Amino acid sequence: MDKSATVRWEHAEKIPKFERYERRNTKISAHVPEDIELEEGDEVRVGETRPISKTKSHVVMEVLEDD
Repeated sequence: MDKSATVRWEHAEKIPKFERYERRNTKISAHVPEDIELEEGDEVRVGETRPISKTKSHVVMEVLEDD
């Protein structure tokens, strides 16, 4: 997993029965190119690509800067 990162998306899903939203998350494995340096907690932009391995079909495109 040297060239991999686990990316988590958080989203809200509506529950019609209770008329409320619940927070859910999705975890994917993404390939990290050699020219990108990441640390835990960084926000990144991820793009879909051809399957790289059994679990990786996304690639980290850039690190988003916090304002």
